[in-house]
Amino acid sequence: MGKKEKEHRKKVAKRNETIKVQQKKLRNAQEEFLKKLIEREREAGKFDNNVMESPAMSPDLGMGPLI
Repeated sequence: MGKKEKEHRKKVAKRNETIKVQQKKLRNAQEEFLKKLIEREREAGKFDNNVMESPAMSPDLGMGPLI
């Protein structure tokens, strides 16, 4: 392996490490945003489990497969 190949591998490894760090920061920021959003929604009362199920969405378990 020549000197240029070693230098290139070193540059690529450094670039890949930088990309990994940026992706990790982005994931952490997204997680933090979602946590804050969920907390605001919870405080606003949107997680009170008052979900009304429509008949179209509930499966009819009394019937078998229709052929």
